[in-house]
Amino acid sequence: MGPPIAWRPLAATGSWASQPLSREIELRLSPTEPLFGSGFAIEGGLVLRQEARFATPVDLIPHLDTIAREAAHERLQSVLAVAVRAVCVRPVQALLDRDCLRFRIEAHDPPHPACDAQLRLRIERGLAGWLREHWLRRQ
Repeated sequence: MGPPIAWRPLAATGSWASQPLSREIELRLSPTEPLFGSGFAIEGGLVLRQEARFATPVDLIPHLDTIAREAAHERLQSVLAVAVRAVCVRPVQALLDRDCLRFRIEAHDPPHPACDAQLRLRIERGLAGWLREHWLRRQ
């Protein structure tokens, strides 16, 4: 395992692409960044729009107990990994912050505009589906 990730604060994400997923939540995605050697990385997170902060698992899934919240968190990581594996051929890694709902995806494929657009769409759809699934259970 590599060194810990230096997660960017919300203030540093103002120029990132923003996609509303609901009235309360938006997805922010960084520009594609080259990785050392070959490959690329994308960082992102779910932001509470009214409070201008990254959402936490407790914010979005408060109705779940600790074990179920941990399972939902692992499912979120799987959703991200599936999104990137559907687009990339070479090894990928989906890293999820333990404290709030932000992530970093690293892929060893060379960056390509068509793949980048497809990956962003798959991330958005996957996270929106995860969110719908857990919010419907909450109600």
